[in-house]
Amino acid sequence: AEGGGGPGSARRAAMCLRCPMPEIHPIIAKLRICACPETEAEGGVLMLDPAGGPGNWRVISTRSSLIFYLPKSVISAKVLDREDDDGCRLLSLEFHKDQTPLEGGATKHVASLLNDELLEGMITASHGSTSMRRRGGGRGGGRGRGRGRGRGKRMTEAEMKMSFYGF
Repeated sequence: AEGGGGPGSARRAAMCLRCPMPEIHPIIAKLRICACPETEAEGGVLMLDPAGGPGNWRVISTRSSLIFYLPKSVISAKVLDREDDDGCRLLSLEFHKDQTPLEGGATKHVASLLNDELLEGMITASHGSTSMRRRGGGRGGGRGRGRGRGRGKRMTEAEMKMSFYGF
């Protein structure tokens, strides 16, 4: 989608191929942490997953399938406006009070995603699937209410005489 020059070509060039929003979108700008180490040349960034939540916080790449899973004990994660020496925005993390790895039972920690020793041992990185999971399938195929609903109950002889069945 690069080059070409027509109207909107600059906007198309900034679009992520897998993400429905351009990387200049306000949501991505708010949740952006740093450049993605794998796709920095294509403009990819690492951002806090907006669909995450307590026990399921992730940092995702906008241009590749790279995913960093934060520890399950993190109950709150926010991207701060402050940056570290490498230009990465800092994360404010709050750990569950019963599962905190911090000394003295502290629950709040401000860290750099790529340069913090505590997080380095707790974060797992993986490559997720780039394809969408297929919905439906199984019984009925996921296509509406299905075919046939059985034969129902049989009519008694008295009901048969009262109906117009067979006319």
